[in-house]
Amino acid sequence: MKKSLFFALPLLTVLVARGQSLVNFNNRVTGVVVAPIYGVDPLFPYTQVRGDSSLFSGPLLAGSGYTAELWGGPLGSTEESLVPVAATTFRSGVSAGYVVPVQVPFAVVASGERATFQVRAWDNLDGVVTSWSQAQSGSFGPFGSSALFSPPDGLGANPLNLVGLTSFNLVVPEPSVIALAVLGGGLVLLRCLSLRSWPDWTPTPGAPRRSGWGGTGAETLQRNRSRRGNPRGCPCRFSPAGRRPPC
Repeated sequence: MKKSLFFALPLLTVLVARGQSLVNFNNRVTGVVVAPIYGVDPLFPYTQVRGDSSLFSGPLLAGSGYTAELWGGPLGSTEESLVPVAATTFRSGVSAGYVVPVQVPFAVVASGERATFQVRAWDNLDGVVTSWSQAQSGSFGPFGSSALFSPPDGLGANPLNLVGLTSFNLVVPEPSVIALAVLGGGLVLLRCLSLRSWPDWTPTPGAPRRSGWGGTGAETLQRNRSRRGNPRGCPCRFSPAGRRPPC
């Protein structure tokens, strides 16, 4: 019984795989496709470049610290509608820039039909970043993607090569709007603290005091410009008399 089961398992595997076309996830197939993938360009770290390998000046990606993932869909699919097909890492040494090749089934498109693909890659930070959604969030390391491409042949009995794939590079995530706002606020604070002289602030005669400043009601404060001004333009506007502007 055990011997029968042993010989039946490979047959079962073949039957399951029958009818599913394979894709050869490999960006270096001699005479077919040669599209190395590059790291961040030190001079243009935020610029995504796609095209011929002569356009790049960044290092070639190498080793298991970088992930490459193939995405695909029916012919004419948009980038947003593609689905992940397979993931792998990169070779090293003289083969840097090229992925560790894998052949995977692709059931999204029927045999004989053409498909649209895209290769995406990112720094996985030693296994911390495990998905494209993490990588492109901008909260981790460099990431990038190829242009969409559609091999001229349809899927069939032989593994489909990624004809039409071109090189691309990784980019550094751009600073977020919140980060820029925090940075801007810090610069304003430093500017205020660097002022050598502070404007005088005196309450308008006869105005009631404001609650929270030692009194009740509303206190109207007025800048005394008669003695010294604020030539450096500190953005602070109001402060109790005798105190520094609350920059």
